Amino acid sequence: MCSRPWACSRRDDEHAVPRAAQQALQALSNVPVNLATLPALAYAVSYPIGVVGIIATLLLIRGLFRIDAEQEAAVFRAAQRQGIEPLSG
Repeated sequence: MCSRPWACSRRDDEHAVPRAAQQALQALSNVPVNLATLPALAYAVSYPIGVVGIIATLLLIRGLFRIDAEQEAAVFRAAQRQGIEPLSG
């Protein structure tokens, strides 16, 4: 953990999870040292796969529903302007 909370970044917090799991496994006397490092390895492998999976899912949904972000933004802006009179100078 970070000793100065005001100076810590989110990255410092992300590494707390595998470290806590490693410390818990190392506290157990019957767990070999090489197995205590597995939580960090699992986290290092699964985190990037999760990020890529979310991005791929969003792209897949956008493709399946044929969503055009620019057209949707234009429709949204038009709906927001509806009923609003422009300011006169």
